[in-house]
Amino acid sequence: AYDIRREAEDAARQLRDNKALSAEDRQAMLQAVSAETRQSLSATLGLKGFAAYEKITGGWIQQISAPRP
Repeated sequence: AYDIRREAEDAARQLRDNKALSAEDRQAMLQAVSAETRQSLSATLGLKGFAAYEKITGGWIQQISAPRP
C-alpha cells in the first residue's frame, strides 16, 4: 500500500506542476489517478481490506483529486 500511495502522490505532484495542462485537463487526470489508486489498493488489499484502509487512513486518496487554488 505504501508503494501505491507514493506512486499516486508522485503522479499527482507531476500533474499539478505541469503548467501546460488546462485546469480542466489537470483535474480530469487527477481524478483518473485517484480512481486508478483505488483500484490498485482494492486489488492489493481485497475489498474488505481496502474498505478498512480507506476508512482509517484513506483520506489522502480523496486529496489527490481535490481542487487546489
